[in-house]
Amino acid sequence: MRWCVGEAGGDSGAAGAPPFDIVGVDAYGDASDAFRQDLREYFRHGKPLAATEFGCCTYQGAAARGGTGWAIVDHDADPPRLDSDYVRDEDEQARYLRQQVDVFHEEGVDTAFWCAFAGYGYSHHEDQRLDFDMASYGVCKVMSDGSLAPKRAFQIMAQAYRSATSALPLKGEDSPGH
Repeated sequence: MRWCVGEAGGDSGAAGAPPFDIVGVDAYGDASDAFRQDLREYFRHGKPLAATEFGCCTYQGAAARGGTGWAIVDHDADPPRLDSDYVRDEDEQARYLRQQVDVFHEEGVDTAFWCAFAGYGYSHHEDQRLDFDMASYGVCKVMSDGSLAPKRAFQIMAQAYRSATSALPLKGEDSPGH
């Protein structure tokens, strides 16, 4: 979470306003006070904040690895395989998604984008060491035949975004508080 559109400098715009309309950050984090404070710092620009990427892979311990959770595949092995024994955990991914959506809502983040719908190059496999889907941020797993199967996080995402959009104004209405 260190990237911010427009922070590189340049013309400060009209009346000293930042020369951009929205602040975007990769927001891999947790519910800690430190992460929340990091999010709040981005509001100093007076612009809406978008979490342009957040996510978690599908194994125990993946949430703590944040944006590097995918780095568990040993591509140099023959055949390629996971670099250790991991325990598949779709609940961890689902809990992380729900937690972060709640954090973003509580902190006033305008919008949030999950990292990936499916890891098309990382298919699910019954052999745990070949289950590359564990290294995928996708809310759907890619099966060996190329079909997609929703993970638990898919349902959590649908519920979370459905409840968030129910508060949005209809076309022609003013948004609450704006």
